[in-house]
Amino acid sequence: MLKEKEISEFKIQKEHELTEKKLAFFTSISHDLKTPLTLIDAPVNDLLNNENLSSEQTNKLQIIKRNSKRLYQLITDLLDFRKITLNHTALEVKETSVSEIIKNAYEAFNEECIKKSVELNLKLNDNIKGFIDAHKIEKVLWNLLSNALKFTNKGGQISIELEIVKVDGNRNINLKVSDNGIGINESEKNKIFDRFYKVPDLKKVNQEGTGIGLSIVKELVEIHHGTIQVESVLGSGTTFIVTIPIDKEAYTENEIAVYDQNAETTEVGDTHNHQTISTKKRYNLQGILIVEDNSELRNYLAEHFEKSFKVYTAADGFEGLNLAKEINPDIILTDVQMPNMNGYEFCNQIRQNFDTSHIPVVMLTANAGIEQQLEGLSTGADSYLTKPFDIRFLDAQINSLLENRRKLRTKFHGIDANENIEMALPQKDIDFIFELKNFIEQNIMNSGLNVELLSEHFTVSVAQLHRKIKSLTDSTPNNIIKSIRLKKAYKLIKVEGLRVSEAAYQTGFSDPNYFTTCFKKEFGKNPSQISKHSRES
Repeated sequence: MLKEKEISEFKIQKEHELTEKKLAFFTSISHDLKTPLTLIDAPVNDLLNNENLSSEQTNKLQIIKRNSKRLYQLITDLLDFRKITLNHTALEVKETSVSEIIKNAYEAFNEECIKKSVELNLKLNDNIKGFIDAHKIEKVLWNLLSNALKFTNKGGQISIELEIVKVDGNRNINLKVSDNGIGINESEKNKIFDRFYKVPDLKKVNQEGTGIGLSIVKELVEIHHGTIQVESVLGSGTTFIVTIPIDKEAYTENEIAVYDQNAETTEVGDTHNHQTISTKKRYNLQGILIVEDNSELRNYLAEHFEKSFKVYTAADGFEGLNLAKEINPDIILTDVQMPNMNGYEFCNQIRQNFDTSHIPVVMLTANAGIEQQLEGLSTGADSYLTKPFDIRFLDAQINSLLENRRKLRTKFHGIDANENIEMALPQKDIDFIFELKNFIEQNIMNSGLNVELLSEHFTVSVAQLHRKIKSLTDSTPNNIIKSIRLKKAYKLIKVEGLRVSEAAYQTGFSDPNYFTTCFKKEFGKNPSQISKHSRES
């Protein structure tokens, strides 16, 4: 009996070693395949940008592109699976907008669902924030949605629901992905999370895949100290319910990410989403809005910029204008000839609206005439590129515009009307900044001066004001108020010789101790160190 046990354990050990060797081999091959895949995908994207293609050529290139992505997906799943089996997958949680992750996934999958005639519904709270590993939760959701789409027939429905639930007094998210597809037999429900398992006898479904997607999902959920459940009725549909804690206290110190401002590198391929940025950085990216009625060009540009931006797309100027007001992107890329609202009208509306007037706009068009270019620039466009264009030149234009905006924000942060500021913004935005400064200075002694008072003065909502000031100065209204107060106090102490307490009260600080703390943080010195009254505290 003992001998049989030893032989059984020996066989298990050898099978494990063989499996590890196979995985190591396939992992190595997967890494090697990334380079030729990139060299397939990039030229195909460039070819799809050619407007002279026939429909047959376009269809064939789309087949190459779709299968290139499919292969990339399989490679990525294998690499993720390898990391999990080796326990190399560590949590890096940080406070994140969970709602934004869900919205991004919804937007990404909605087009695929439309192509398959499947209705995708979304139900969530717009303000759910919590401590999670955004990269891993994104992967969980993408796998669940991919699975739902695979097993939902034409005309079916998929829904995503996100809500907060309390478990033992602690906050958790409940994420539900439901479909009314083919469902799962009761006898198979306990096996679907097993590695390499595929539900048998589903003749109606083309069973592509490796059988590791749901096992990866389960591992990632459990790494988060969460649970995943499945409810399914054969022929009626399936619901996956993921419950994950989102309070900081739920995670150890080693599981909480350390923010590194310099770590902005892109890790293409280290996620099943084929062009997703490295874990910590995805949700701090600048936003780009692409307004283009040609779906092929729109998709190509979206793919190109997904490496560096949070990408939003619209098919015409009317849709783009509404989206710009909602998301407040950092830059807009727009075509000229579009239905409903053309690029000139769109750009003019962008410039006239308080919420969007500061956003740089790049126009793309087939019209190469000087008259069209002048018309584009007269409506407020910052740059005008004619088709066909070199994508590298477009990148350079966008980077240059964003860098100029960054420099302007640096200057505007001081809000010094005497500075020689380039007129790279609409005059109304420059006037807004200086009016903001003047209003704060006129009310500087009012300790009740706050963002609500500013919003009343400018007759806009607090949220609108916050977005506007953040976009123009990269700071918040309250920080702008504090900064102007402290700069004024510095002059009162250094130049006019006021005592520290006098300068504090004259600039709206009711607590001299708090004033001293803020002053040191702003200038690196205590106010007493620059005061003529050296004994003043």
